[in-house]
Amino acid sequence: MEKARESLNKLELIASSRDVGISKGLEIIEYSNSDFAGCQDSKRSTSGYIYMLAGGAISWKSIKQALIAPSTMK
Repeated sequence: MEKARESLNKLELIASSRDVGISKGLEIIEYSNSDFAGCQDSKRSTSGYIYMLAGGAISWKSIKQALIAPSTMK
């Protein structure tokens, strides 16, 4: 019963302080990166991206490129 009372007290505290808190901005930040011929076996490059919102990842992808690039300029 004591655990239930503690939980109820915590819920009451959370409910009474809805307008108080620390928040990060709602700015979406995108990071991207790639390598050149990073796979030693196939010599294919890998590229990827991640989108962050409020400090957490909301979308990401990493993929090995289908074609082998002969240089970084092509």
